Amino acid sequence: MSGKAAKVLVSEWQWTILEEFRRSKTEPRSVSERAAIIVGAFHGRSQLRIHRSLVFTLQYRSALAVN
Repeated sequence: MSGKAAKVLVSEWQWTILEEFRRSKTEPRSVSERAAIIVGAFHGRSQLRIHRSLVFTLQYRSALAVN
């Protein structure tokens, strides 16, 4: 399974919850990150692409916190 994220199936209700968690500014970061991983896998993104998007997001949030 190297490089390929697992295939993920979610219901509409689960999708709604995942999107809320992913976009939330008040949920713990770990919850937001895990939701982003699941959403990325659902869209068929590779593990590397999911990783890069999370790293970019973390760097962006860090830069905002400093400024």
